[in-house]
Amino acid sequence: MLLLASVADAYYPFDVTLDVSAVWHNLKNSRLIPFAGGLRRFWLDLFVEKILLFAAIGYLALQNLPQGTVHTRRLAWAACSIIAMLIEVGKLFFVGRVPNLDNVVLSSLGALVGVLLIPPLAATSFARQHARRILVILILCIIAYVELSPFDWIRSADQILFRVAMIEWLPFSSYYGAEPQAALFDLAKKCFCWASWAFLSPRAPAM
Repeated sequence: MLLLASVADAYYPFDVTLDVSAVWHNLKNSRLIPFAGGLRRFWLDLFVEKILLFAAIGYLALQNLPQGTVHTRRLAWAACSIIAMLIEVGKLFFVGRVPNLDNVVLSSLGALVGVLLIPPLAATSFARQHARRILVILILCIIAYVELSPFDWIRSADQILFRVAMIEWLPFSSYYGAEPQAALFDLAKKCFCWASWAFLSPRAPAM
């Protein structure tokens, strides 16, 4: 499910193409030098969407591999790094999506965190006793980040009235005039986040 979220974020709006000129255009514009010219996106977006996401993927991959072998951590990290690379290569076949090696490096770094740092933290007595609460709080923080980003804070009292006037009192009113694909993608993102929170909430039955 986490890999599906990463793939959907990478390929949206899913404009698949097999046109040679479009593929060649994407290939020519590929960013093959990591972090050349600095970060092209807000660093917190990259932390949440690449490092944090692949840290969770790396940890889950490690837990699902045979334990006790010497190369388990390396295998989990290598698998996540290869998947991140394949996701970027797949962008060649989508209009408007350009492969970026920055994403591969950050995803690989996140996977490394997931296989090296998270397991000892998860093994502590505090994490074992409060695992569900920690995950619920983490998901709530991610939901708050997704909803509040890009953090355009109010700087004057006049903006308060403007924001109040923009409140959508009719449910899904913003979707009525939007493109169906964009509305569906936004709705799926919200359902994915809140379904994860509901599954881990204290009222959910223990698995």
